[in-house]
Amino acid sequence: MTLEQEIKDDYRVVSGWLLYYDERRRSYERKREEILHSSTSKPLAAPPGGGISDSTGKRGAKLGDMKNISDWLALIEEVETSLPPKMRLFLRLRREAVYTKTYLRGRPGWVAYVQEHYAREMAKLNKKRPSDYWVEDRTLFAWWDKIVTYTAIKASKRGLLG
Repeated sequence: MTLEQEIKDDYRVVSGWLLYYDERRRSYERKREEILHSSTSKPLAAPPGGGISDSTGKRGAKLGDMKNISDWLALIEEVETSLPPKMRLFLRLRREAVYTKTYLRGRPGWVAYVQEHYAREMAKLNKKRPSDYWVEDRTLFAWWDKIVTYTAIKASKRGLLG
């Protein structure tokens, strides 16, 4: 695999974590609760007649398997809280845009959604006109690239990529 392809794959992973954070957080919490409240009574593999039932150990092992997910969630939360307010709003709208279906040609569908909603929300917050907060496509792409790059660097430092 080329370096360029490896970077592209890492960015794709990071983008997925940034965009689907809320879903993954809910899924993680649900699985965690299932593990904590499960009562396994099957004995661990042991010699015949000497089975040991260690449900706490089993739960701990299952929770340990979820550590990578927990680390990713913590990273995304850290990145999000370190963003300036306007970029935090942008990230929230970018996440919402994933679920909107637009059929525009030429540019990604999320751009129009984010432009419109960003201008509207900033205008409401600051009691101005939405046109005062219109953001160009290239600015949105630059913001997204900056957030993804920053997150990828932090993920790499923590050993979450590759």
